[in-house]
Amino acid sequence: MNKICYRFSKKGTLHAPVRVRSSGHYLVEPDWHDLIMRKSFLELYWCVSGCGEFRLGSRSWQLHPGEICSYFPGDVHQVAACEEWEYCWLTIDGEFCADVIKGFGLTREPHRAGPCPQELFSRLRHELAIPGIDAESRAALIGYEILLRTVMPEKIPNIDLGRRFMAEVARRLDDPELNISELAAELGVHRTTLMRQVRAASGMSPQEYLIECRMQKALELLSNSSASIKEIAESAGFANANYFTKEFHRMFGRSPSELRALTLRSSVG
Repeated sequence: MNKICYRFSKKGTLHAPVRVRSSGHYLVEPDWHDLIMRKSFLELYWCVSGCGEFRLGSRSWQLHPGEICSYFPGDVHQVAACEEWEYCWLTIDGEFCADVIKGFGLTREPHRAGPCPQELFSRLRHELAIPGIDAESRAALIGYEILLRTVMPEKIPNIDLGRRFMAEVARRLDDPELNISELAAELGVHRTTLMRQVRAASGMSPQEYLIECRMQKALELLSNSSASIKEIAESAGFANANYFTKEFHRMFGRSPSELRALTLRSSVG
């Protein structure tokens, strides 16, 4: 029972902090071992049952149920099963890998993260199999949720603050006046405290998270509605269409109109 899926576009078209390139769910025999190979991406392993052994140079460690570990970009991967072993994994590439590692406190050595969220990994593989930036965006959000599940509560004593912030952003996303300093005051914390907790929960600063959510909303409307660029900008909380177009091009390398035309051609083809 080995299930694996790679991103439909090899290089990926999404410019976002979390870019998922592949994911899998493996059940392997005790004598199984993976190919020894240096890889250029971040890979996260989450043990379901059994035990696996990992090596990096002279160091080695074992992964047990409910634990996660990672290989960082540039590491030589050397993985083997100690017994019948079931685990899920995902890989992340792109220019923000270092930020993801730091923001979520990922380590090579194992630490406890709780039961593996197999349903999320299943949804992730489903989205990776679908072509187009819309599916890539959904895969990125699921990958982000999986990463969020890895965060140990004792490492983030006020993780509820990050979640409250995210809920407020979702509720008021269409408000162009939404201000991080004012939102921090409404949540009863200093702006720097909010920044620290939101970064710990999401891997992004509050402002980066707000822009990311607005762009995801814009992508959804571009793909699934006939709304004008001005209407989409307003619905996603941008003060005007020109600013929206500028930020959109900076993030995705295309204007909203160009991306919509590309999506339409893909659906027709």
